[in-house]
Amino acid sequence: MSNKAVYQLSARQILTIAFLSAIFAAGAAVLFNNYGVFWRDSSSPGVSAEEPLPTLPLSNPDTVSDEQNSIEVYKTLSPGVAFINTTSYSQDFWGQVEEGRGTGSGSVIDKEGHILTNFHVIEGAKI
Repeated sequence: MSNKAVYQLSARQILTIAFLSAIFAAGAAVLFNNYGVFWRDSSSPGVSAEEPLPTLPLSNPDTVSDEQNSIEVYKTLSPGVAFINTTSYSQDFWGQVEEGRGTGSGSVIDKEGHILTNFHVIEGAKI
C-alpha cells in the first residue's frame, strides 16, 4: 500500500470556496449581461443634407396670439415629424431571449424620407 496523504477540506473551507465562486459567477454574469450580449455594428451610415432646408412661412409672432402661432407651427411642421417604434432583442446569461421596446420621434430631413433622430431612440434596434 502506498502512504499518500489525503487532503480533506473543512466545512469552513468549503463554504469559503462556495462563497467566492458565487461572487465570481455573479460578477461574470453581470459583465456578460452588460457587455457580452450586445455586439453592435459601429459603422452606422451618416446622414447629410444635399440641399438647404426651405424656410417655413410662419406669421409674425407679434401680430398673432401665442395659441394661433403654436397652431401654425404645428400645422407647418407636423408632416415632417416621424413617430418611431423600435423593438430589440437580447439574450440573457441563461439563454432567454428578452424583447425590449422603445418609442421616440425624429424629423424627415429630405425628399427621400431619411429621418434624423437621436441615437438612443434606435440603439440596439434591428431593421
